[in-house]
Amino acid sequence: MSILSILFIQVITSLSFASAGTIFDDAPYQTPEFMPNVTHRTNLCERQELFRSGDIEFLDVLRGMELSVGLPVIPGLRGWINYDEEAGTFADDPGYHVELLDELASRAGFSWRNSFGTINPYVTSEYNPNFTTNELMVWTVNTYDFSFSEWDRQIERMKLGVDFPIGFSDSSTILIAHRSGTKDQSSFNFFS
Repeated sequence: MSILSILFIQVITSLSFASAGTIFDDAPYQTPEFMPNVTHRTNLCERQELFRSGDIEFLDVLRGMELSVGLPVIPGLRGWINYDEEAGTFADDPGYHVELLDELASRAGFSWRNSFGTINPYVTSEYNPNFTTNELMVWTVNTYDFSFSEWDRQIERMKLGVDFPIGFSDSSTILIAHRSGTKDQSSFNFFS
């Protein structure tokens, strides 16, 4: 199973099927962190019923939908998500997460670029000045259809009702060392 298939399945399973209204309709959403009674979630109840009844294939469930995404962005930090808050646009090189999300959206047939919000995990919120990372994560997934970020999978967070995909990047540690003084460096020695 490919990485994008796993991510697609995770997006499907983590979306809310409850009806919700929206406010702050222009993306990027300018919803302050922890603002109460705000949602950008998409009503997918009809799509869920079509899938359950067999009237729509699994791979077409999100086709044509506009999904909202909460993107944690750290101003000045480039790499995963390169977004310029002042200009209100992604950089020419939008970052690994944005490219991955674009590819996932392309294959699944949904769009997200007109319905995302940026979240700064290090800003002090006027609605919750002493928030924890767990509280921010839960607020994000309850406000947007899904969050696309590096949230660490923890039992405490799973108990809060947050679903996590199977990892899409491998951050295993690999030790590499140069061995000096070996007799034959040109061939592989299985027992060395």
